[in-house]
Amino acid sequence: MLGHCSWKRNRRSILLLSQTASVCCFLFILINAFRNNKKLKTTTERNEITHYEKVTFRKNSTESESPICTGNLLSGREYNYAKWARGSYDNRLESTTGSCRLLYYTAERIVSCLDSFRDHNHFNLPHQYLKNITKTQQNNLHFAFIGDSRIRQQFLNFVKLIPDYDKKSQPSPIPFMHHGDIEITSNILKLRVSFQWRPVINVTVTETIRRWTISGPNDERPDFILLSMALHHIIHINSVEDYKRLYQEKVIEFAPILDQLGKVSQVIWLNQHPTMDLKKPTSEMVHKYNKDNRHIFENHHNIHIWDSSIPLVEEYIRSCFILERKNSESFWEALDYSTPYINCYDNVHPGYLVLSQATQLLYNNIFNN
Repeated sequence: MLGHCSWKRNRRSILLLSQTASVCCFLFILINAFRNNKKLKTTTERNEITHYEKVTFRKNSTESESPICTGNLLSGREYNYAKWARGSYDNRLESTTGSCRLLYYTAERIVSCLDSFRDHNHFNLPHQYLKNITKTQQNNLHFAFIGDSRIRQQFLNFVKLIPDYDKKSQPSPIPFMHHGDIEITSNILKLRVSFQWRPVINVTVTETIRRWTISGPNDERPDFILLSMALHHIIHINSVEDYKRLYQEKVIEFAPILDQLGKVSQVIWLNQHPTMDLKKPTSEMVHKYNKDNRHIFENHHNIHIWDSSIPLVEEYIRSCFILERKNSESFWEALDYSTPYINCYDNVHPGYLVLSQATQLLYNNIFNN
């Protein structure tokens, strides 16, 4: 009897040990499986993260981005305007990506570029100008805008982005539609931006350019000259004979002098934008003047022609005719420099927003190199 009980106890012990071993084995297998699964998951996640970092790096890498637009951005023959949106250009000379990136110039970026020019020739200036770099380090950098009210528009858009540290203007305040000279200076930035009201090509304009050409490296000669005089000629010319005598011959005489100045300063001739005027000056007239000017200037390689902003203005004019144009007499009474040339009120002057985009093209052309 006792032997029988002892056998039962041993049997229960064996069963208990067997069950315990089974549970331990199951737990061991389960723990190892969990560890292996966690290890596999960690490895997979690490691989995924590595792959994501590589993709992100490739996306953020400058190697995969289109290059910054450089060269003659003002020529519509070299750069075809495609899309703004702080934006993109279809660069016909770009064989790899087919496009390049415009920088969006803010006041901070402009100040940085102006400062860096004190030490380096960052502007797209002629090589001969390098010998005058000492002048730029000591005196004010001078941008000169010469021409009619359209050039005055470009001047006002240009200086709008110059920060108002110690900016002074003469006259002050600037009268609206001012048919006179304007000068803006900043001692902190060592900057001078001037506008000269010269609506037609005459002796005064020719002698000014000639004087700058033969002058020494002093502060009088601008480093950068943007000019155009055609609209007032178009308005007052009524025949082919008048056109040849009063304008074309003057441009032919003016071109070599301007080209000579382009050897020591950067010279840009703004081709005229089309207009919304159905009488005079019409866009057809403007186109003819632009075409003839390009033909005259094509053998003068130091004169850069700016026509890349013309498609912007063409789209602006198209939208003005598609949308209902507003006519309000009170608009002209309230007009000042805070709201000039907007909403298709003006037949001759493009809207402010489209010219702001054109000014971005100008800044990109000057500073990107």
